[in-house]
Amino acid sequence: MSLRNVCVVFYPEQRTQYRSQFVSREGVTAVLHGFSEYDLGYQRLTTVRPEQARDRQQLARCTTKQLAIAVPMSSNNLYHQAFHAVPAWEALRAHASHNATLLPLVFPSAAFGRGKPASPRRWYVQPRASKVGRVWLACPPKTMAVACPTVASAPRQPLGNPSAARGLTRDGVVTTTGWRDPPGRVHIQAWEFTVRALSNATSSALAASTRELLGSPCTCFDRVEAHAPAFNPGASASATRLRAFRAATLRNNLVANNLVAPQVRATLLFVSRVGSRRVTVNEAALMSRLRADTSSGVQRVVLEDLPFAAKR
Repeated sequence: MSLRNVCVVFYPEQRTQYRSQFVSREGVTAVLHGFSEYDLGYQRLTTVRPEQARDRQQLARCTTKQLAIAVPMSSNNLYHQAFHAVPAWEALRAHASHNATLLPLVFPSAAFGRGKPASPRRWYVQPRASKVGRVWLACPPKTMAVACPTVASAPRQPLGNPSAARGLTRDGVVTTTGWRDPPGRVHIQAWEFTVRALSNATSSALAASTRELLGSPCTCFDRVEAHAPAFNPGASASATRLRAFRAATLRNNLVANNLVAPQVRATLLFVSRVGSRRVTVNEAALMSRLRADTSSGVQRVVLEDLPFAAKR
């Protein structure tokens, strides 16, 4: 989906916070469906409705940016995000630039603030307390009013829904109280994993950009690019695509953290299992195939024979 001259607002639903709707200043109406790994089918991910006369006063005060790259977010979980990160990178990498804003398209399954952490202290953690999958994006404090836009099926509501947000006046203007940043380094693992292949910005810069986007009553873009196709990271046919995504992610991560790429080892390491419960039954055929396909050689180690420190 490619949109021109459009504004985005985030609003809470029954199942999650930070659902999005786009308001087209060029009269476009659309529905974007995205693939859900939970349902193994497509769900309505976001909608686009035309600008209405009562929107103009609020939209005139929106933050304005050039480009948004919209990426699906179904869960605060690295495994689930692999279903979305890889195809989004493939489809949207041509648009990636320093001027691009990375925009989350949140599925209802994300359950942010509805059973999953919504407090900034739960989404941002110190390095010593970091847990993969527990940190996603910045969220507003409880005093932050969230704009709830009109969905296409309910045009009678204004741009802001007074029943869903405090500080919202009749004409849809939202008043905010700002953000509270916890001390220390910011970690946004699930979201950073999703968009790292599209950006070499630092983790703090990604967090600040997302925090600004979610904290604004509305943000207008000259152009928005979005894509949410089906993808199965567990399929054998996906291996080549996963490796390409991994390579792009690692390249950007090196730049973001000012690191130097290590020299690639010439030997392929094969970790064999010879335990009482786990055994590689086709190891002989596999080793023969690896040696035939790998000119640099294969080194075999048995996981059960390694010391504990070497298994990490």
